[in-house]
Amino acid sequence: MYKLMIADDEIDKLEALRDNYNWANHDVTICCEATDGMEAYELLVKERPDICIIDVKMPIISGIEAMKRAKKEGVTTKFIILSGFDDFSYAQEALSLSTVEYLLKPCKVADIMQAVLKCVNLVDEERRQTNLLKKYHLLSEGNLQNLKQQFLINLITGKIKNDIDFNEEIRQFNLGMLAGNYAICIMDFDKDNSLQNKNNDLFFASIIDHAKDKLSQVNENETFVYNNLIVSIVSMKNITESFDAFSEALESFVDLVKLQFDLNCAIGVSDLKISIIAFREAFLEAELTANAAVFSFGQNVTFFAEMNNSNFKYPIKFEKKIINSMGTDENQIMQSVDEFFSSYKLKSIYSKRNIQNMAVTLIYDILKVMVERQLDLDNISEKANRTAQEILSCSNVDSIKDLVIKFMISITQQSTKKNMSTAAKRAVSFISENYSKKICLESVADEIHVSPSYLSMLFKQQTGLNLIEYLNRFRIEKSKDYLNDLNLKIYEVAYKVGFQDEKYYYLLFKRYTGLTATQYRESIINPRTLSEIQQ
Repeated sequence: MYKLMIADDEIDKLEALRDNYNWANHDVTICCEATDGMEAYELLVKERPDICIIDVKMPIISGIEAMKRAKKEGVTTKFIILSGFDDFSYAQEALSLSTVEYLLKPCKVADIMQAVLKCVNLVDEERRQTNLLKKYHLLSEGNLQNLKQQFLINLITGKIKNDIDFNEEIRQFNLGMLAGNYAICIMDFDKDNSLQNKNNDLFFASIIDHAKDKLSQVNENETFVYNNLIVSIVSMKNITESFDAFSEALESFVDLVKLQFDLNCAIGVSDLKISIIAFREAFLEAELTANAAVFSFGQNVTFFAEMNNSNFKYPIKFEKKIINSMGTDENQIMQSVDEFFSSYKLKSIYSKRNIQNMAVTLIYDILKVMVERQLDLDNISEKANRTAQEILSCSNVDSIKDLVIKFMISITQQSTKKNMSTAAKRAVSFISENYSKKICLESVADEIHVSPSYLSMLFKQQTGLNLIEYLNRFRIEKSKDYLNDLNLKIYEVAYKVGFQDEKYYYLLFKRYTGLTATQYRESIINPRTLSEIQQ
């Protein structure tokens, strides 16, 4: 049940908000009403409603002032502002107070219902996170759980080195799976983007929950956090029969992390081990493999047994193509850089080092050519040194490619901003005309005759969004029109705007609008304007 407070100094508008909505259908109940700003503030502090619809202009103190004072008292209510004042300063101040919606009168039933349902979803998510966090802390605070995790950490860090009898620990901590074959999985996350602006406890609680859920369907496992990595010790009993299911579970986990948390995940899996003393060795194998997987061009789940190729040769012929592209247009530069890095096909635990060395060698070979062409040595040398240092700090190959491309573009200076804008506009136009079809970065780049890397960097620079996020947002907006047609089922709407997976559509719709597609449709079934709140 969700507690709703309404506040307006005009009684007829209060009555309209109270009586013209079927709140009960959405488990919403009006807990209190206020007719002036001071009363609103006092009720907010006393009742702590989940949601509050409040007018800006109120007697004694304004609605904004009531919200400010309540926030200082620790009130976490979700606010919906109703205002007849089309004044940016009001909206700006309201948004600074984490207002969910700022609605200008006259307001339609659908507008208010959508705003309330959006608040309901936010409250639901906060309650879910609070419960999950409580569960996580409860487990973490349990003494036995702490002792077990510390025992496992001591094993993977090599603090327990002697071949002593572990029978008592295995029995006490219910780790019988270690008596047979086991492997360690390391789940690593995009260093450039992963843990910034996230509640780490909540993030890891959610991740562990999902990892256990996926793996437990196939293998017995122990999963915990160590040094910002998720570590899973997985029983490999009967692995021959269940290997495909095990691999699919890991791939499914990677997809879920990307979909739900918008993070890239790389998983490294050690070789099978049969001795508990091999724990440290298994951990290092998994860690090296996960680290290398980031540089394996799209392979998210990688097994140590596969990473045994060390026959690395520098791709000199592809470097020559890059050198030849210097002084041409950016499209050719992008294509030559793509070919250079795509030439690396090895599966090796040394992939990261190899690719970084490739990139640094390329930068200084380009520098050498520029010097031979008698360009500004000091300026170019400084750029080359800075780029080389940044390459050595990169956590994935895409970041390295971007640095190389930017370095080359900065010293060739061949393309103008006008040409760049033209390419971005052509991409936007193509999306608007073909959104219902199967589209990807590569297909759009091919259509407008530029390389995928160039389009990716350019589109983000011009629009502030990567191309796929722009496409998804465009499709969601288009789907709202189709949701007005009650003859169409929601999954049919998803397919009409180009989504191949209806679950993915449902998730994105809620992420971008704050409502589920069903809630949005319910809110527009009766889009009449209430005369009571038009003034």
